Amino acid sequence: MRFQDLIGQEAAVSRVQEAIRHNRLAHALLLTGPAGVGKLALATAIAQYVNCEQPTGGDSCGRCPQCLKISKGLHPDLRYVLPIISKTSGGRRYLTADYFDEFRQAFFADPYFGFAAWQRTLGGANKQLFISVHEIRDLKRGVYLKSFEGAYKCIIVWNAEYINTEGANAFLKLLEEPPDRTLILMTCSDPSLLLTTINSRCQRIPMQRIPTADIEGYLVRRKGVPAEQA
Repeated sequence: MRFQDLIGQEAAVSRVQEAIRHNRLAHALLLTGPAGVGKLALATAIAQYVNCEQPTGGDSCGRCPQCLKISKGLHPDLRYVLPIISKTSGGRRYLTADYFDEFRQAFFADPYFGFAAWQRTLGGANKQLFISVHEIRDLKRGVYLKSFEGAYKCIIVWNAEYINTEGANAFLKLLEEPPDRTLILMTCSDPSLLLTTINSRCQRIPMQRIPTADIEGYLVRRKGVPAEQA
């Protein structure tokens, strides 16, 4: 996922590029905006850019081993934290890792894959999805280890407003004492649902609704859709 693959969002991308260029990128970013604007896609593009071996023109190269692994969701230093259905099996609680294959197939086939589609994928349209304290504790057990191969260890928390209260308090401690060379990328449609202390510890990157003309242009240029059908 490269910045150039995003639909619109030039202002958000420019803000990130400027922060990186001047070494002002915070250890935690909060990508905000309505559903469907590409928050998860931008978070992944940022993770790819900071780990790219040959960045050029303000974007990742898309060809180096780091880029190729991230673009397939297979990089050992990139971890996604997702809202899931709480289940146990043999006394063990399910975590994001138990659902990651389904997520990876859906997201990398369609970077604008949304929360409602994720609920359907899990068969949980009528069930509550959330990010539990068990997920955050598992995350913290691994985050302080040295990265495997990337320049940065990256954590992407998708729909962070779904962290439950106990999980949010545990996550706050990670934000307060971040490991070196670790970048935390959170996406959120409604920041008012996050703890004030989490909001205050993140550099916010606002994203806007995508203009219809940008969507039409993307369909024509990237997807080969005839202009009259876009």
